[in-house]
Amino acid sequence: MIVAFKLSMPRCGSWNNKWTDSDKEYIITRTMTKAKAEEIHEQRCYSYNFGDGWVANVVAGIVNSKLAAKLRRKSAGFCNYDWMVDSIVVHGEIRSSK
Repeated sequence: MIVAFKLSMPRCGSWNNKWTDSDKEYIITRTMTKAKAEEIHEQRCYSYNFGDGWVANVVAGIVNSKLAAKLRRKSAGFCNYDWMVDSIVVHGEIRSSK
């Protein structure tokens, strides 16, 4: 099954409380077993507090291959936060490497 992960920054610690390019879509997809996809989809929303005023939010959802291709085309990447998706898949939550 394919799971799409969408990144947002609902709390920003920047001087103007805005995330640069927040108007863009940040989406990554991963193919996994049905059991793992359903486990991730069940929780659906994952958050990570950086501890400096910034909070990341990752929303996961099961998609078909046609929608996955469309999402990948319109995505602006994942801002080097792929590690968050890796952590969700392995640990069921976003954990820092420390």
